[in-house]
Amino acid sequence: AKLVPPEYTYPEGSWRTVERHGLRWKLDLSNTNDHALYFDPAFAADTVLFDLVGPTSHVVDVGGNIGSFALRFARKAVQGKVVSVEPHPGTFAKLAANKALNNIANLELVNVGIGAEEAKFRLHQVVASNSGMNRIITNAEVDPSLPFVEITVVPLSKALQGTAIRKVDLLKIDGQFVRALMTDPLDQVAVRSFVDAARTLGLTTVAEC
Repeated sequence: AKLVPPEYTYPEGSWRTVERHGLRWKLDLSNTNDHALYFDPAFAADTVLFDLVGPTSHVVDVGGNIGSFALRFARKAVQGKVVSVEPHPGTFAKLAANKALNNIANLELVNVGIGAEEAKFRLHQVVASNSGMNRIITNAEVDPSLPFVEITVVPLSKALQGTAIRKVDLLKIDGQFVRALMTDPLDQVAVRSFVDAARTLGLTTVAEC
């Protein structure tokens, strides 16, 4: 088997424009998420998730990152609609760039965070090479050396205002909300609000891990 060089062997800004899953992507191989999509490991959980999306599905992707899920959701839901929510401005720009590469009309992007109520938070870049590890840190002393951006967090209902979404068939929750679920009160509140809303509307909720 061919060995895959890890992301830390690439200098920052190692850009490649490639085709994966029938879509075009601009990827920085020094970033964990871009690197994973470029070398494209197969995950059984991804297959289960995409099997839930049909041609007319309306999907909300909370924690869109670079669009690894959202673009593929939108391509599959050709007569449906997809909204992808990503709070970090730098990552959001990469998501928007990947959408533009593919001219996807049924995908809308929203640059906010999702929580139980509207507030301002610092989103810390915990691991410089992994945009999936950007976190709001509330239950521990923050390392002052960590870079951060200030983001706005709003309830999901407000984030969807102004979008074309009028119903939701599938709500996908980013793994960052789930990994520290047992220890982070903010994540607990956010996930509880997602699940409660989904149950009320009779939706399927899938958490990425």
